[in-house]
Amino acid sequence: MSRDDWNRLIEALDDWTSAVEIAPGHIEVALSGQDGTNRRVVMVMTPDQWDDMAGVMWGDFDSALADVKATLLEMQSRESFAVYPQYRLEPSITASLSKEPPGPPFAGGQWVTYDREGRITSRFADWSEPEDRS
Repeated sequence: MSRDDWNRLIEALDDWTSAVEIAPGHIEVALSGQDGTNRRVVMVMTPDQWDDMAGVMWGDFDSALADVKATLLEMQSRESFAVYPQYRLEPSITASLSKEPPGPPFAGGQWVTYDREGRITSRFADWSEPEDRS
């Protein structure tokens, strides 16, 4: 695919509603809410990512465009961005998706084995690595 396919995406979205590329990799789209209000959301996707979505994920322009429209129509009012993580857009409240897990992993834990009646028969917990004394 090419920059022509990116421009074709913007034109197709503009024909469907109102869309304009406001910055490289950012397309602003007007959406009408069910309550009659209008709002603008920003698609965060590069032309190369669009190529991956249209080519690798969907195999053709029209199917990929239909998926973009479906994602935009499903966005909640607090979601102002549709962000590309891999092969699709995801609604988001920010212009990027969090790559961090939600909160630090919890400390502790244990391995246990059970017998047929569900009683713990062995427990392995609170292990720490021995210090290297070399």
